[in-house]
Amino acid sequence: VQGELHLEQYGDLVAASVEHDVQVVALLDYSVGWAEAVPGDYTTIDEAAFGAFAGAVAAAFGDDIEFYEVWNEENLEIFFKPAPDPEKYGALLKAAAQAIRVADPGAVVLFGGLNSIGVFVGKPWGFFEAVADAHGDIGNYFDGFAIHPYTLAQALSPEQENAAGTFADMLHFARGALGRFGMEYKPLFITEMGWPACPCPPLEPPLLIPNVSYDEQANYLVRSYVLAAAAGVDVFLWYDFMDGDGFGEIFSESFFGLVKYDPDPGDDVPPELKPSYLAYAALNGFMAGRVYGGDMGPSLHCHAHLFTGQSADMVVVWNSLDDGECGVALPPGAHQVYDLFGDPTGTVEGSLEVPPDGSPRYVTLAPID
Repeated sequence: VQGELHLEQYGDLVAASVEHDVQVVALLDYSVGWAEAVPGDYTTIDEAAFGAFAGAVAAAFGDDIEFYEVWNEENLEIFFKPAPDPEKYGALLKAAAQAIRVADPGAVVLFGGLNSIGVFVGKPWGFFEAVADAHGDIGNYFDGFAIHPYTLAQALSPEQENAAGTFADMLHFARGALGRFGMEYKPLFITEMGWPACPCPPLEPPLLIPNVSYDEQANYLVRSYVLAAAAGVDVFLWYDFMDGDGFGEIFSESFFGLVKYDPDPGDDVPPELKPSYLAYAALNGFMAGRVYGGDMGPSLHCHAHLFTGQSADMVVVWNSLDDGECGVALPPGAHQVYDLFGDPTGTVEGSLEVPPDGSPRYVTLAPID
């Protein structure tokens, strides 16, 4: 109803997040009919009304929320009807950013997360460039650039090529797009990234979106996180936490979760964990207190990335080949090796031979005498 703002349910969610020390990214998107000159046409949204909405959210939650993402995948028709409109989106971003900053001067405003499927040949972030062309001052209205660098149909590995390049290519292209407008200093936020994993039935075209195995999902999670760290990404958010019920039109959309579907979240039985949850937990434990230290990989498919910290330095290694081991040279000493889930598997000296199973391993480097 025009003139009424109902934030009660979101207040409960934000309060619960704060209680559990979870940072919230507030996603401000879509519309209501009364705010559109032509109902259902987002290009006719009243920009002042959208700005007032964004400002009201920031005023209500400014003490608990720092990050505000303005729209979701506005480069796709399904999320910006009837068709993506760079000029209109830029105007909505400006209105929202101005109102948010009035209500909360310390807020971080994000350019709405772009989906990599909106590919302009070799330029998956071409929509951003179109917005910057239409609004020469757009850099004044956002603090971070959000992207969703999904691989083709959310099925290829991070290292496989698709129309938008590899996962690492897409991050490089995002930096390049910012740089073409003098915004290379803007931080990159991955506000969605994931792979669907389940024992799913085959799908028929045009809904042919495959699923990866549970092990592949866990492997790809760690590999994409490490590659994002190597590219200097500031924030990486996995999509998503819990599987859906599997009854959606596109079956695989229900299976991006780290845990399986919980039909009765009110009972005392926790949801079943997928291997990706355990891999994520190990990753977070190993990365705590460490920062990216450089690429030690001897070849394109033999990956080794250094993370340094106050405790022992660590190397994350994996082999993205389908067959054949690869060797990663290590500094002198006996180094402890852990598997994908953080379990110790022994020590290694000299060189670590990495099998072609795609599974990352963690190597804690012995201190140098």
